[in-house]
Amino acid sequence: MIKHSPEREEHVEALAPIVYTCLQACHLDQVYDLLARVFWSGINGNVDFLFSMVILMMIESPVGDSLDHSPERCTVVATYRRLVVGVAILSSPRETYITYLAVKAGWDNAGIARSASLLLAQLLQIMTSSA
Repeated sequence: MIKHSPEREEHVEALAPIVYTCLQACHLDQVYDLLARVFWSGINGNVDFLFSMVILMMIESPVGDSLDHSPERCTVVATYRRLVVGVAILSSPRETYITYLAVKAGWDNAGIARSASLLLAQLLQIMTSSA
């Protein structure tokens, strides 16, 4: 008879789903790091502008038309638990060009790029049909 002791039992961690959301303040450091690793160190331009817009939107409620560069309309962030594993960023909701699409190393076969692209396409379709 084999006895199982608690020391010998393997700790199996439960799997979690990949969650897709818009860019939020809690994602900024990880998204910036991911883009720097995938593209180039010191990446800036649209990314820095987008991040500053996210921070401003979270600090104060903007008045007027915030269609351009609103994170809920032009970003998709894929997270596994609290880890950012992918990001897709449009240039703006008016210019439907995907500026950045990145997936964390090791997550290549999870379908993140395809799912994020499809979600952006759905967001654009919703925005154009409601405009």
